[in-house]
Amino acid sequence: MAGGLIPFIAILAGLKITLTLIAATSALYCLSESLRLKGGKIPVITELTLRASRASEPKDRLILKPLFFAAGIAITLAFFPRPASYAAVMVLALGDGGASFLGGFLSRTAIPFNPEKTVEGSLSGFVLAFLGALLFIDPIYALVGAFIGMLVEALPIPLDDNLAVPLASAFTFLLLLQLNF
Repeated sequence: MAGGLIPFIAILAGLKITLTLIAATSALYCLSESLRLKGGKIPVITELTLRASRASEPKDRLILKPLFFAAGIAITLAFFPRPASYAAVMVLALGDGGASFLGGFLSRTAIPFNPEKTVEGSLSGFVLAFLGALLFIDPIYALVGAFIGMLVEALPIPLDDNLAVPLASAFTFLLLLQLNF
C-alpha cells in the first residue's frame, strides 16, 4: 500500500526521477533476492519480502510480485497522462493492497468465480481504490475506475493483477476523460 506515495513523489520530484527510483528499487530488490536464494540477505529488504509474500509463492525461487508491482506502476506512469496515471496507481496500491490485507481479516466469503479472493476483500479494496483515485480525479470517474480495477483484481485471469489492475484502471480513466463524461 506504500505504493500510494508514488504519485506524490512524481508530483514533487518529477516523472523521470520517480521512474529512476522505481528502477533502482527494483534492482536493489533483485540483488536482495539473489542474495536470499544463495543463503544471504539484505536485512530489512529480505525480511519484508518474506513477510509480504503469499503462502502460495515458492520461497526457493525469485518472488516476482514486487517486480510486477513496480512494473505496473512504472508502465502506468510512463504511458498514461496525468491525472489518469496517478489515479490508476492509487487503485493498484490502495485497492489491490487493501483487498489483500483486509480480505484476510474481515472474512472468508469466497467470490464464486474466483475462490482465491473474498467478497469482503474486494469490497474493501473498492472503497480504498475509490478514495485513492478521488484524490486525483472526478468522483464519478473514480467510482467507475475503482470498480473496473477491483473487478479485474477479482477475475481469475492469467496476467498478474499488479499489471492488470493499473492498466485496466488507467485505460478506464483515460477513456472517461477523453469522453468528457
